[in-house]
Amino acid sequence: MLKYAYQKKLLDQQEHINVIKFEEDYKFEGRALTNEEVNNYLEYFEHPYKTALQIIAYSALRPGEAVKLCYSWIDFENDMIFPNGTKTMQSSNSITLHQQLKEILLTAKKSAKNDIICCFDNGKRLSTEVLSSWRYKIVKRYNLKHFRPYDLRHTAATKMIESGESLTKVSKILRHSSTAMTEQVYVHIRRQTLKDTVNTINYKS
Repeated sequence: MLKYAYQKKLLDQQEHINVIKFEEDYKFEGRALTNEEVNNYLEYFEHPYKTALQIIAYSALRPGEAVKLCYSWIDFENDMIFPNGTKTMQSSNSITLHQQLKEILLTAKKSAKNDIICCFDNGKRLSTEVLSSWRYKIVKRYNLKHFRPYDLRHTAATKMIESGESLTKVSKILRHSSTAMTEQVYVHIRRQTLKDTVNTINYKS
């Protein structure tokens, strides 16, 4: 991914070195972001980067699925998303379209030049490599806390589980092979959340 970004001149040599160090320093498997963090991050991005992040945040799609999503893969009438493009109601690979995401995409569709949702004005599709590279630049430029696009997927899963939804339902939305995988991801995030909470205890005057 980083080699691709460097070769395409998305990162200069020093930035290439820095982003490698950035990824090495940030090996945590997943972090659930706060509402404030999500909203703050989105303020710094524009289409198609922002749109890709919004898709991940509201649908829990994988970044690679989000950037490939097309308008024709969405059934706006029945509120369904078909990440693999197979548009059948019986598809086990379909997920429900969040109402806020529906509004975002319907608005974007009005000015869309083609079927690809996350694309540039020249029609070129946004890639996960470019999204990751631009995310690094934004985090560095505005001195933001480290995050990865994938963290938005973790955040969506965490919100659903903490709101009382069953692991079975969340696992189906995430399209995990088993609830055990969903539970493993959530427990890891929950452990980090509890660690952050404990560290808020401060007796310094």
